[in-house]
Amino acid sequence: MPAEAIVSVAVTLIVGIGVLALVVLLALLMTRGAEYPYKRERYEAGNPPSGVARRWYPIQYYGYLIIFIAFEPILALLFLLPYYATLNPVKVLTVMAATMAISLPPLYYGLSYSRRIELWRFKPPREG
Repeated sequence: MPAEAIVSVAVTLIVGIGVLALVVLLALLMTRGAEYPYKRERYEAGNPPSGVARRWYPIQYYGYLIIFIAFEPILALLFLLPYYATLNPVKVLTVMAATMAISLPPLYYGLSYSRRIELWRFKPPREG
């Protein structure tokens, strides 16, 4: 492997890990703020709050989002690899096998999550 490729992979990993560490640090530094009695209550144009402030929103399409995120890199590689397959088919097959192996767990999770029928039912908000 050429030195330029090793340097570019190393720089990409260092920058990626650095950005991830920065995001985690910022998330830890942000505060949630003080909890007041009316913070979770609904505010309706100056009227006294009534009912719960938060509602349940169905997230049944989350599984399909994960499926898309798992398949998109595979499809991008399928467009790029035919040219390289003529040069070195063993490397191309190795890259495709590794990509498929990495993508199978999120794909399985996305499929199993999207099949959870209880997420497709509407739950009315609880009054409390």
